[in-house]
Amino acid sequence: MKKDHFSALKRFPIVQFLTKCNLVAVHGQGRELYYLSPLREERTASFAVNTRKNCWFDHGLGEGGNLLDLAMRLWGMSYADAAESLGQAVACPAAYDDADEQGRARNFVPLVAVPGAGRTVLRTGELRSGVLRAYLVSRGIAVEALQADGRVWSQLREVHYTQAGKYAADGRLRAYFAIGLVNESQGLEITARNFQSHLGTKDVTFIRGPAGPGRVRGHAGLFRR
Repeated sequence: MKKDHFSALKRFPIVQFLTKCNLVAVHGQGRELYYLSPLREERTASFAVNTRKNCWFDHGLGEGGNLLDLAMRLWGMSYADAAESLGQAVACPAAYDDADEQGRARNFVPLVAVPGAGRTVLRTGELRSGVLRAYLVSRGIAVEALQADGRVWSQLREVHYTQAGKYAADGRLRAYFAIGLVNESQGLEITARNFQSHLGTKDVTFIRGPAGPGRVRGHAGLFRR
């Protein structure tokens, strides 16, 4: 990754990155906002973001820095690896259109029913987002093990969707993304940090094991809080 790309990532608004992680400010206004820390468990928001300087400081940890520093700390990655994952996480939707047609066809999941709760699916595909992969790791799930096994990984999707009534600053519907688990009705159970729901028809998911089918209900297993 070129030096100017690193600089561009550091300038990307931390507030927008946290929004992509499904995190919203608990209080504050203007140039200083406070969040529940994404780096640890807490009940009182002490993770501060200075929107003018585009930097953060976790008062509970006594640590802070720029967006790349946050990504390194959040995902437990090196500078270069965090920059690569961050580049994927904050990329515009067009960045995902570079995938080959065969790959997109293989990973596309049609929805049988019209998504409920005012949500509209923009696209589904292979789970590539650094943010979503990091979320799995934070839940104690080894991504490499899932990929190697294949049975669960083949049922997971990266889902991008809009929510009726939720608008971005430019007036367009805000886009969200989450991890989707394909169910028996070709609907999707979706989850992200502090969020669980479903798209299409809600149903169970069967993951076949050596001794036969194992039943995973909706948000059980991978989706259990």
